Amino acid sequence: MTTSDLGNQYQVDRQRAYLIEYSNGGSATLNMIERYPGLFAAGVSVSGGGSPNPSTVEALKDVPLLFIHGSSDSVVSPSSSINMVNALLAAGGDAGLLLVGGGHDSGFEVGFRDPRNQVYPWLFSQTLPVPERP
Repeated sequence: MTTSDLGNQYQVDRQRAYLIEYSNGGSATLNMIERYPGLFAAGVSVSGGGSPNPSTVEALKDVPLLFIHGSSDSVVSPSSSINMVNALLAAGGDAGLLLVGGGHDSGFEVGFRDPRNQVYPWLFSQTLPVPERP
């Protein structure tokens, strides 16, 4: 099944494909966006971070990304998200950081379960450009 099949069978809005992953999956968000350029409108890495090597930063800089991380995370250091955001911003990318108090699970708890949630409004405002018709 291709993304085209999904869009036809399930009425998927292909301009609003998002990736949200947690912990090790947060790093996988970056890998997926790098592997499939132009497919995702935005990504959220929760308690995952990444490795800001130049080729990765170049591949990610045009996709809006939000990093959510607990400031006391002892499983995945918050510095991995901080360093990735700084590298993306330095390259002219669109990256944000929501650093919350607490450990590894706090990024998910605050990012998605808090009634004052900032993530969904930001995420749903991101879209891919509509392709031009020939």
